[in-house]
Amino acid sequence: MIPYFQLQVLQLGSIPIQVWGLFVSAGILAAAWFAARQAARTGLSADKVWSAAFGMVIWAFVGARLVHVFGYFWDYYSVVPWDILKVWQGGFSAAGGLIGGLLYFIYFARRRSLDFWRYLDCIAMAFPLGYAIGRLGCFLIHDHPGTLSSFVLAVRYPDGSRHDLGLDLSLSAWLMFVVVLLLRRFGGSRLPARFYSSVVFIWYGLTRFFL
Repeated sequence: MIPYFQLQVLQLGSIPIQVWGLFVSAGILAAAWFAARQAARTGLSADKVWSAAFGMVIWAFVGARLVHVFGYFWDYYSVVPWDILKVWQGGFSAAGGLIGGLLYFIYFARRRSLDFWRYLDCIAMAFPLGYAIGRLGCFLIHDHPGTLSSFVLAVRYPDGSRHDLGLDLSLSAWLMFVVVLLLRRFGGSRLPARFYSSVVFIWYGLTRFFL
């Protein structure tokens, strides 16, 4: 089993750096870089991927906040609605972020007349890389403790060994990324458009459902 430890903040001199935000930022950059690289590799525009990524990040955070507020904690925010704006206190839903980012990409692709499915495949292939890195931040701050367990990858929480859903989601995403790389290596251009996006979204949905 994994020993329990918690890492909330890193100190860079006198500057505190939030670990969750650091890993999420690193995941976003890694995913955008990989998607742009994949676009260039397949004859698409890397610049358009970077442009899409900028707007997707903004709307992903908007979607993540809205789902957190209205989907999970509306009983609280309906009493103190001004706290909705206190994003520095945390409170974001990964599923809401996915929805917000995807809705913006649909808008962006239509506005720029992009080959929607080919560009979406590039982004989908990069998604598990960014998600895996970002969820490591969740694991380090332990904000998603799961059920009590004797599983070899359970974390020894103070109140007993538990699944850590941040770790489980990260490991699933790393495995998904390896599968995507293998499919790209051996499938290449023979795979149809929307294949990668279908694999990634189905995998993501099933993982969230079972966890």
